[in-house]
Amino acid sequence: MMKSKYYLILGFIALATCQLGVAAQTTKTFKIATSVQANGTAGKLLQQFADSVEKRSQGAIKFKIFHGGILGNQLQYFQHIQRGVIDIGLINSASLESVIPSMGVMNMPYLFRSVDEYREVMNNQNFRQTLFQSAKKHHFGFLGYISSDFRSIYSTQPIKTLNDLAGLRLRTISSPTYMEMISKFGAVPTALSFGELYAGMQQGVVDGAEGEWQAFIKRSLVMLPSMFY
Repeated sequence: MMKSKYYLILGFIALATCQLGVAAQTTKTFKIATSVQANGTAGKLLQQFADSVEKRSQGAIKFKIFHGGILGNQLQYFQHIQRGVIDIGLINSASLESVIPSMGVMNMPYLFRSVDEYREVMNNQNFRQTLFQSAKKHHFGFLGYISSDFRSIYSTQPIKTLNDLAGLRLRTISSPTYMEMISKFGAVPTALSFGELYAGMQQGVVDGAEGEWQAFIKRSLVMLPSMFY
């Protein structure tokens, strides 16, 4: 099942349809909402973005980042972005799929054969223009993207062949594409808060999950009698 790592979740920075331009000598602070932690890779990249913009604007543009879902889950703060209450948010493609069904194509397994191919597509101007047009209809814009790395499967049960997935309850993202993917693997897709995954695996509520290596380590899932594939 090592091939299971060749599908992605993307973090898109959604920007409310206000402009970041500010008058000279005026300092403007924008709110960024995210469900990730400050010490994670995505959290650090967001901070780098904020620091870079502040430096290049000579302090005219600043950001206050709200980590760990303080301003709600992704769909909740996404709605606030659409209303202009929150300026920017880090939102994954699975959450966006519920709003823009065509985003489901980015959640398909085995879509990219390599990291280079993935980057080539994401940086393609025609592809980006398509994203921008779809976003405009929903009152937000794409500012950029962050990759959370390739996703894999980890389980408390040994998985040596595809048949070993049959009947396993795997926690996955609440995305139609992800849920269908897990079902086609023969497993049972289970919607569960990521914060509840450790206890869920420990108590046998789920047999495992699909996700990236970083989350497996940071959530201490490596401490459970589990295996990463």
